[in-house]
Amino acid sequence: MNKVIWAYQQSCQLKSDLKDASRKIQEIVSQLPEQVNAAQVDLKQLQENLVNCLTFFLICANYISRLEEQENRIQTNLNKYNKRL
Repeated sequence: MNKVIWAYQQSCQLKSDLKDASRKIQEIVSQLPEQVNAAQVDLKQLQENLVNCLTFFLICANYISRLEEQENRIQTNLNKYNKRL
């Protein structure tokens, strides 16, 4: 049962980290229309924001993958635990 609890705690932390990264993506994306529609488009800043956005997308994908691993770990260990009961 300890493995289930540990995996659950890990998944809670991953979920929190995923929410933080998601908020950062939303902040960047919400600024893009203003940057694109500005009278003087700062291409360097726009490029930097797009790169940051892609970086956070990669981070989110990693968190999602790790969350799926924790879900599988929890399911496997719960099944083992139930068989022992």
